Amino acid sequence: MSRSSVFVHRYRDSDPIIRADCVAALGVWSVCYSAYFLEGSNLRYLGWVLSDKATAVRHEAVKSIHGLYSKKDYIVSLHPFTERFKPRLIEMATRDIDLPTRVAVIQLLRTIDDQGLLEDEQREQLCLLVFGTEARIRKAVGGFVDSVWTETVEGKLMGRRDLKKETPRAQAKALAELLIKWSKMVDEESKQTTDGTQTQDEPAKEHTKLVLDDPTPAIARRDRITLAVESLWDDIDIIRDWQSLLQLLLLDHSTERDAAVSHSKKRKAGKAKAIDGTTEETWRLEEHEEAVLLQVLLGALKRAIEDSKVKKKVTHLYLYTGS
Repeated sequence: MSRSSVFVHRYRDSDPIIRADCVAALGVWSVCYSAYFLEGSNLRYLGWVLSDKATAVRHEAVKSIHGLYSKKDYIVSLHPFTERFKPRLIEMATRDIDLPTRVAVIQLLRTIDDQGLLEDEQREQLCLLVFGTEARIRKAVGGFVDSVWTETVEGKLMGRRDLKKETPRAQAKALAELLIKWSKMVDEESKQTTDGTQTQDEPAKEHTKLVLDDPTPAIARRDRITLAVESLWDDIDIIRDWQSLLQLLLLDHSTERDAAVSHSKKRKAGKAKAIDGTTEETWRLEEHEEAVLLQVLLGALKRAIEDSKVKKKVTHLYLYTGS
């Protein structure tokens, strides 16, 4: 009996250990003999077992698939597999019952996204997990948040000249916009769930639990920002730059808006030269954005203080031991 025949008979074996071993072997074969195995009729087995009832089998499938996407030369051959099973991977990232498997799937999707193979809607769906209840999940999606945030900032700064001054302000503005947008999306999903619009066979997504578990949505929204700051500390530069956040918040944004209106009237009346008055649009804050950035600042200060205390303890220990 050929190797392929053995696999076909055993990848659906009643013993999950045997199924997991088969999946692991297929992953190894696909790397070692890519010319033969990197085509749909073989890769589909890896996609099918993503729905296996055994956690170990699903996890092993994710590991095998990740090994393939880590090889840049294989990406083109993987396109059909990507389009077919990408929705299932997104579903696993948001709803799989096993936490390590979810983390592994998110890491796999990050590798897929590095190749530009995820849609904007799919990336945003993963970014919503930054408000989730599981710390490891929030941390795992930091790369997606950073990617979307960076693109948003680049769009704001396009054509701007004074980048040294405007970059941190545009970064803060973009972060506030995204956090507000995603928080509203979570609220909407939560509302749909509580209104009974979700079917019985479609369990609530993990990132809605924070709202549903807290009877006071306003407090829940504040908690989301705190959780997001902690989880994104290593990924989003502007969060660690609390001085720039403070400087931006100290500006009178209502005055800036009034000044912009006043300047527009003067231009129409011919009382001033026509200058570019759009620069401030890259960073001028609305009232609700100021409120969110204030929460970000408080979270950043708390984390900075904690890190400082840890650093002092390490320094004192180093001096005491003389090592």
